[in-house]
Formats: sequence, structure tokens, C-alpha cells
Amino acid sequence: MGGAIALHLLMEAPDRFQRVVLMGPVGGPCSLSPELDRIWGFYEDPTLATMRNAIRWFAYDEDFIRDRLDEIANMRLAAALRPDVQRSFTAMWPRPRQQAIDQLVVPPSALRRITHPVLILHGHADKIVPYQASLYLMEHLPNASLHLIGRCSHWVQIEKASVFHTLVRQFLEGGIV
Repeated sequence: MGGAIALHLLMEAPDRFQRVVLMGPVGGPCSLSPELDRIWGFYEDPTLATMRNAIRWFAYDEDFIRDRLDEIANMRLAAALRPDVQRSFTAMWPRPRQQAIDQLVVPPSALRRITHPVLILHGHADKIVPYQASLYLMEHLPNASLHLIGRCSHWVQIEKASVFHTLVRQFLEGGIV
């Protein structure tokens, strides 16, 4: 959801930004994936098993997180079960959840007015937000560069950390537009 927030901030206060990095962003039209629906519907079955499954979907290769899966799931479950977190989260993602994605879509006319350099990084096998959402952004943002990362799901910054850091560094230094 951070990508959609960044795009909306660019529309509202463009003078506050010079360059923008989006990773697996919502902001373009896309169908709610079953994985994202279950993540947003976590409180329908708020168990450790549900949290483990959700975390698995963020990675392309489960072996990548296997050693830390229980640690991550327990930490996130503890945070998720806090009453204030549960109240906020369920208020943000009521059914039908496709409406939430639809409301985050930035119209093409607004995207064309965003002239900032934008780097979009997206895992080709992203199960959470399909990469087609980034193709839409690439089509309409006049100064965007899109990198689809193979053998990667939604955690580009974790699964492909060296590629992520290299591309972001080059972009922030003005090398990628």
C-alpha cells in the first residue's frame, strides 16, 4: 500500500519530493489476489498458522525464509493481536476488499502530471500484488523506470537485497531514469 500512498502524496504535494522508489506497488488497477484477500482478512482466522501462510506468500522461495519463519510469524502475530492494531487493520480492509484496491488506483490523467523520476521494482512472481499493476504505472508515469525481478515475489528488498540496493542507489544518484 506504500506505493499508492506515495503516488497520492506526489499528487498532493509534488514539491516535497525529488525522486520516488516504488516496490510492488498498488496504484494501478488490479484484481484482488487470493493471497492479498487472505492477508487483509487475517482476523477472520487470526492464528499462527494463518500468519505463517501469509508470510510464505511474500517470498518466492520458501527455503529463503524457512529458518526464520517461526520467529517472524510469532513476532508479527504478537503485534497483530494487539487490540488497537486489530481495530485499525479491520477498519481499513472491510469486505468487499476489492473496493479498497479500486479506491487506491491513480487515474492516468493524474499519473501523467507526475513528472518526478520514479523507479518501480516488482517481483515477477509477486503473489500479493500482480506485476501488471506496475505495468499500468509504467505506461502512464512519464519519467518511470520499471524493473521486473525474476524468481522474486513481494519482498524484492529482502529476497533480492543486493539487486534492490544497487538499483535504488543508482537511481538516487541519478543513474537510472
